Amino acid sequence: RTLGRGASSEQFEELRSMAEAACQPGEPWHFRVLLAAVKQDPTGRDEEAAKLFSNRSMCHARMARWPQSHCDASAALHLWPGWTKAQYRLTEALANSGQLKAALVQARKAREGALKGEVGDISGLQARTLGKALRADGKTLKDFDNGFDVEKAPPEQQEQYRALAMLERDIFHGLRGWKKGIEEETCADLFSSGKGGWDTDRDLPVRF
Repeated sequence: RTLGRGASSEQFEELRSMAEAACQPGEPWHFRVLLAAVKQDPTGRDEEAAKLFSNRSMCHARMARWPQSHCDASAALHLWPGWTKAQYRLTEALANSGQLKAALVQARKAREGALKGEVGDISGLQARTLGKALRADGKTLKDFDNGFDVEKAPPEQQEQYRALAMLERDIFHGLRGWKKGIEEETCADLFSSGKGGWDTDRDLPVRF
């Protein structure tokens, strides 16, 4: 990436020396060079570089180094926008850094682009993050039942409500009698015009 922008071999070696000097003991210098190259050339998708940062984010997470995990997950997502694995890493880092509303937002975004085989992992992380958010607010799922006005709720509670609606849908889709299209057949009032988006596709979803 650096050489591709016209840098000479001498400039690359200088950048490498600066990176090595800035590294902590045991830190690979090439990540510093790569991050500097990303800052120099912020455009373009680089899946291989994204995988490197995602893997390092996972390593930081294993050691509970959440700020570093957050940084690398963000870099991975910048290099490969919409990549589910990077979104998962970022959600996990945010949740364990106490940024629970942002974590729920990120989990929702991850769900939107996840492949069928990825939904289970994202759903599990979303459920754990929702549990942390509720405990932090001193609330339980019962607080979203009778009398809860989602339209007047603060943004944090609205995001918790969205997560709950998505998780409930997961359970509904896992029932033996579920089939594609059953929502429209049995709960037409949850669709804006009899067809279209299911409840969680709305800005403020309708729980069932």
